[in-house]
Amino acid sequence: MVKTPNMNLNKPASTATLSDYYDSIDAILDRLDSHDHSAGKGVKLTPASINITSNLAFNDNAITEAKYLQYVNQDAHPTPTTATYFKDGFFYIRTPSGTNIQLTTATGFNGALVGGIGGDYSTSGAILEYDSLSEAYSFFRETNFYASIKTGDITIYETDEEGTTNGITFKAPDGLATSYDLVLPADAPATSDSVMVVNTSGVASFLPNTTPPADTGNRILKFSEVGNASVSAISFNDFPTNAGDAYKIIQYNSDGILSVSSTEPLLIPSGGNDDRPITPSQFMFRGNTDSGEFEAYINGTWKVIPAFSAAGIAFDDLVDVNISSPSNKQALVYNEDAGVWENGSASLEKITSPSDNLTAEENKFYLLTSVEPRVVTLPEAPTSGTEISIKDLSYSASTSFISVEASGDDEFEDGSITLEVNGDGMSVDLLYINNKWVLK
Repeated sequence: MVKTPNMNLNKPASTATLSDYYDSIDAILDRLDSHDHSAGKGVKLTPASINITSNLAFNDNAITEAKYLQYVNQDAHPTPTTATYFKDGFFYIRTPSGTNIQLTTATGFNGALVGGIGGDYSTSGAILEYDSLSEAYSFFRETNFYASIKTGDITIYETDEEGTTNGITFKAPDGLATSYDLVLPADAPATSDSVMVVNTSGVASFLPNTTPPADTGNRILKFSEVGNASVSAISFNDFPTNAGDAYKIIQYNSDGILSVSSTEPLLIPSGGNDDRPITPSQFMFRGNTDSGEFEAYINGTWKVIPAFSAAGIAFDDLVDVNISSPSNKQALVYNEDAGVWENGSASLEKITSPSDNLTAEENKFYLLTSVEPRVVTLPEAPTSGTEISIKDLSYSASTSFISVEASGDDEFEDGSITLEVNGDGMSVDLLYINNKWVLK
């Protein structure tokens, strides 16, 4: 039999029997009854063959692969909800509750939707853009050109602190005499601890803190609230002739000498361990309110200054000191027979432990022989100077870690409370000082 090209209908051959004709007609009628103009079921419909005279339902299906939608401008808002349409030349969306929202104006986006947005942005390339990668907004006057911003006070908050209420506010002073520019330095400081100076044109630059200002006159930095660390105003003034002026003076003269013109005590900056600078510099000096001692940052670590510590150093106990070429971690030991302090060695008591878990004691050397994961709990708030050493004598720490845990409020020098020993035969030597466990 021969099949028709569009609906695959079987046409009987000239030699077909009457029965063949009956079967062919029956199949053709079934095919015609199910035709829907899809592939193999009739010729595709063309726009000229369609005359839609009422609403066309898509039965919860989407319109796909449309080039565009062309609307007919309406004289009135439609009744159906969740509709989009044009009325009086403006584009609208009708909400499920039946509210008609105007999205466009005659020439651009309807800024009245968000309130307070105006200006001639519709005739320019200006745009406010948010970048999710940098998590920042950018204001552009045109493509790739940032826009200037005019505003009142600006308050800056921490971006990674949820719900923070503390911020830094930048504001122009009350009674501003005239407008001026303040131009920040083009580069970061070349050296640490630099100072920023501003010339009469409002251009700022950085100078090393050992370089006197170009003005060799005794210029001073005046703090308007005496003795108050929360300074509300700072200004530059000539050195006062009246020594009884009601403000403290920090003087930086042309010889690079910093001095304080006051007979009052100098209050040293202080705070707890958590208040230490994130990136300290060599020879920083401060008071530690946690330990009650003065400390200085020397060669990468905070060190107590003993002469200023709460207990001090009893130098009278050192009748004589006789040392020569001390080596790393060597102790100063008192020789009672000779009556002098001399080079010596201080060893810890060694304890072999097969236990999986143990609580360490002060000044002990633990040799761990268990091949299972082990937990060593350090003593809480031991005597300052306490030493504890731990060694994996089973040579299995690479697979069975040794967890060394601080107790109570103690922590390690990096702020953690757990130190992991994960190398076969590995050992750690710990020293407790300034309320922290540090690696020797």
